[in-house]
Amino acid sequence: MVGTDEQKERWMQPLIDGEMTSGFSMTEPLQGGGSDPKMLQTTAEKEGEEWVIDGHKWWTSGGSDADVLLVTARTDQEAHPYEGCSFVLVPTDAEGVEIARNIPHLGGEGIVEGGGIGHAEVRYNNVRVPVANTLGEENAGFQVAQVRLGPARLTHCMRYTGMATRALEIAKAYLAEREGFDSQLADKQALRFRIADAETKLHAGRTMVRNAAWRITAGEQARVEVGMAKTFVANATQDAIDLALQCCGGNGIGKDLPIAYFYESVRTFRTVDGADEVHKRVIARDAFEDLASEEIEHITRY
Repeated sequence: MVGTDEQKERWMQPLIDGEMTSGFSMTEPLQGGGSDPKMLQTTAEKEGEEWVIDGHKWWTSGGSDADVLLVTARTDQEAHPYEGCSFVLVPTDAEGVEIARNIPHLGGEGIVEGGGIGHAEVRYNNVRVPVANTLGEENAGFQVAQVRLGPARLTHCMRYTGMATRALEIAKAYLAEREGFDSQLADKQALRFRIADAETKLHAGRTMVRNAAWRITAGEQARVEVGMAKTFVANATQDAIDLALQCCGGNGIGKDLPIAYFYESVRTFRTVDGADEVHKRVIARDAFEDLASEEIEHITRY
C-alpha cells in the first residue's frame, strides 16, 4: 500500500512467493518505544544518499530468520516523533545488523516441535542502507504503521478465536464422556452455564471483528472499533481457554491435548499489538472528546 514499484519487486514479490521472510522491528527495550511508541530512541541519520541507523530493538517478530527488517527510526531529530519517524527496509545481511538472540517468552513452545515464530533482539550499529529503502513517505512512519496495525490486530483476534473455539470443542467432548458424582459432567448446570457464557462472548467477539474489518474495507481506519475488538476478544479468548483447561482437569494441564499450549499462548494476546490499557485509553478518549462544556452542563443538570 505504501511501497514503490522497485520495493515491491525487490521485497514484496519474494515475500509473496515464499522465497523471503521479513521481521517487524519497532519495539525497543528499557527507555525505548513499547506501549508509548513516541519514546523511540533508534535513529536514522541521512548522509548523502544513505541512512545511517543506530539503535536497539527487541520483540522483532520473525527477526531471527528474516531476510529484511522493517525498522522504525527517528529520521527528524528535531520533530515530535509522530512527525519525525520513518520505516526503513534493512536487509539482515547489511553490515552492522546484529541479531543478538531470540527472546525466551511465555507460550514460546509450539505444538509442533520447533514450531512458533521467534521474536528477536536486534542491534543496529552504524548500519548503512540507501535512502531509497524508506518505506512510504519520509517522516510518516506512524501513518505507515497504522496501515499495518489495524488489520494485524484483527488477524490476532481471528487466530486466538480459533484457538478458543477449538479448546471449547475439546472440552465439550470431554465433558460429554466424563462421569463424576453420578452423572456426566456435561449435565452439570454450573459447567453448562459457563460454556454458554463463553460461547456467547466468542460470538460477540467474532461479530466485532467482522464489523471492524468491514469498516477497514470501506476505507476507514476504525481505530476505536479495532481497539474494542482487540481488547474484548483478548479477554474473551483467555477466559474461554482457561475454562476449557479447567473442564478437562488433569488432561487439560497435560500436553497430550493442545489446550495447555493455547493457554500459554493466549496470555500474550493482551499485550502484543497494544496492551489492553492502551486500547482502552483510545476508546475512552473517543468517548469523551465530543463532549463540549455546555453539553456536560446540560447532562449533569438533568
